[in-house]
Amino acid sequence: MDIESFKIHVGTNPENNRFTFEGIYSNDAGMNEDSIHGDKDKPIPKRPVKYYFAQRHKHPVVFVNTANHAMAEHDNNDRIWKLEYIPWLQNAPVKFGSKNRAEVEKTCKSSVR
Repeated sequence: MDIESFKIHVGTNPENNRFTFEGIYSNDAGMNEDSIHGDKDKPIPKRPVKYYFAQRHKHPVVFVNTANHAMAEHDNNDRIWKLEYIPWLQNAPVKFGSKNRAEVEKTCKSSVR
């Protein structure tokens, strides 16, 4: 089981939308790097959403930048081809939800049996 989760903080003004990547922020590390776990110390920084797909302010873009799935709001691998995961598709590997980390892990552990 390898689950990464982040939060999207939606503001009243879309320009104030923010991400938090607690323990999984990639900083400036690229795909060849592993064991990157930025943003572990509290308070966790709220990072501005830099890119959106299609409808402005409704589909924020997150980049998986390292071999251990560390993420950021920016692309550290500009020369590497990208895969797009669309969460609203039925078989997407991305799941939108409001469960806390313990609830997500419990769901995954019970489905592995």
